[in-house]
Amino acid sequence: MCCLVVYWVFFSYLASFCVVSTQLVHLTANYSAIDFAYFDLSELKELKRSLA
Repeated sequence: MCCLVVYWVFFSYLASFCVVSTQLVHLTANYSAIDFAYFDLSELKELKRSLA
């Protein structure tokens, strides 16, 4: 019986995580946040290189 509870909690957590991750993917796809973040990171690297 205990194992069933553990499995249920694990799978419900997994399902909620999948839902949240898919929502995040849709959000980042809509706003292209990943592209902006990557651009900012590359800009920061260039700044550090020029300052060093």
